[in-house]
Amino acid sequence: MSQRLFLISAGATGATRAGRFPVSDEPLERPDDMLPFRTVDHLLSGPELRCRQTAANLDTSGLVDEVDPRLADLGVGSWAGRDLPTLAVADPAGLQDWMTDPAARPHGGESLADLIARTAAFLADQPIGRIAAVTSAWVLKAALIQVLGGEPARIFDIDVGPLDVLELTGRDNRWRLRRLGPLG
Repeated sequence: MSQRLFLISAGATGATRAGRFPVSDEPLERPDDMLPFRTVDHLLSGPELRCRQTAANLDTSGLVDEVDPRLADLGVGSWAGRDLPTLAVADPAGLQDWMTDPAARPHGGESLADLIARTAAFLADQPIGRIAAVTSAWVLKAALIQVLGGEPARIFDIDVGPLDVLELTGRDNRWRLRRLGPLG
């Protein structure tokens, strides 16, 4: 049987619009926007407020949302709420380590290697059918690295914006890229 997985990047927040790492309880800028989406068998969400709000706004014929902790945003520890230019001044060595060493965690949070491993575990555990999962841009990037077998450092070469969707097709949990682009 075939699988189809739609990983959807959560809608925009003040932090994403300003280029900052968001905090977990940051709401959507426009929480009441309804988003068109195809019928799916399961609707999952990351634990962050922006993910749960985006999932609630998907037109999925009344499916009940499930929060999956494996869909959580990259844990950036002390960097939450800060932007890269500020970090380049405040912690240049830490930022350089983080951008060149996938195992680095200068912020005290999660490494990129950990994020990619967590995302791989999520991908390996998906049932047959059509699944939509609202998560962060970082999880979409990690899934793309995993599916294409890319080097972890290439995660910085992938742009994912609010409400982008990564569509994967698969059989027996062997995933293939179908598309990456705007929702709709």
